[in-house]
Amino acid sequence: MAYTFTVDGEIYTGRTIPGAARMRIFHQSSNSFVAAFDPDNASILGSQPAGCWVDVLPSADVAWLKKIEPDVLIACRDRRLFFKKANEKKGE
Repeated sequence: MAYTFTVDGEIYTGRTIPGAARMRIFHQSSNSFVAAFDPDNASILGSQPAGCWVDVLPSADVAWLKKIEPDVLIACRDRRLFFKKANEKKGE
């Protein structure tokens, strides 16, 4: 699955890794990797979803990561809900 994020006029793409919760973030125009985000699956459907940034490029701006994190958490929550619903349908 892929998600689009716009931060400070720049467009980024978040791509999930099949079979994993991690989302890798790329700058859309250059398709260059920026960082990866690992959501905390236990918290992702709760009122305070959390996670951590990993594999962050040394040139990545920490302030930028903080700006995009709420949108990434929403995308991770949406993805988790999608799979939760799919699994519930299988169990019917």
